[in-house]
Amino acid sequence: MAGLPSVWTYVRAVSFSPVAWVIVCVGLVRALWLISEGKRVPDYWLLFALTVWLPLFALGFFGWYVEVRYTEFALLALLVSAFAVIQDWIQTVSPNLTRGKVAPIGLVAVVSTTALIVNPLGLAHVVNAGYSIHPDHKGAAEFMKSIRLRPNDIIVAEDSLEQTYYLGHIDYWLIGEETARQYIERKDGAVRDIYTGAPLIGTAAELGALLNRRDRGTVYVIGSGELQEDGRRFVRGAGIDDTLHQPIFELIFLGRDGLTRIWKVRAPSRPVNGGARSTITH
Repeated sequence: MAGLPSVWTYVRAVSFSPVAWVIVCVGLVRALWLISEGKRVPDYWLLFALTVWLPLFALGFFGWYVEVRYTEFALLALLVSAFAVIQDWIQTVSPNLTRGKVAPIGLVAVVSTTALIVNPLGLAHVVNAGYSIHPDHKGAAEFMKSIRLRPNDIIVAEDSLEQTYYLGHIDYWLIGEETARQYIERKDGAVRDIYTGAPLIGTAAELGALLNRRDRGTVYVIGSGELQEDGRRFVRGAGIDDTLHQPIFELIFLGRDGLTRIWKVRAPSRPVNGGARSTITH
């Protein structure tokens, strides 16, 4: 469980359709039994091996605990394999199906299996779910575009990739240094996000240093609606999270998801010339 290749790739992939995995695993036990007796197994097990088992095994060499989304590629082949297993069982139990006559047991099995694998309630929850399950990255970006920024105003974003996509540019990426560790590199004398090149603000001290600059304009912090199980305290780190809750941060936007926020920290009363520039692509 602690080494490479990691078994967590399989565990993470189960979340997409636990019932499909149970069906395939039970069918796999039967297939291995047939092999032990020197008998042939159906061809769909080759599909499963090449498109599900082997790729997930190889993925285990690249990360110990990968994100669920990286295992999604195996879902379609998994579902095909699960239905193939069910079809094989039905034809074994009810031979009438092979002659074009759908026996009641076969019809019930097909309908119930489809419902369990697809999970109609779960499907209804995600189809056209809008901002009930999706963070309002776009709404936050549209709000920022409506603001007339001055040359030395600064944009800090918790979701650097999404806001760079919508805005074209951000000045800093705000996330706890522990969380950011696998997504950063040192380039041009600064620690940067490997995807957008935005410099990292990974501690409360670094955030405080930015706010204490006398050459800055208004600082806009675009929060994230993702990973809100604990209000993003773990992702940010306790220091950054505590800083964002100080009165100096004025809430000026709340997204349609009820979670994505934008805070403003006003410019110093006596700014000096120069400073960072924020350029948004409209």
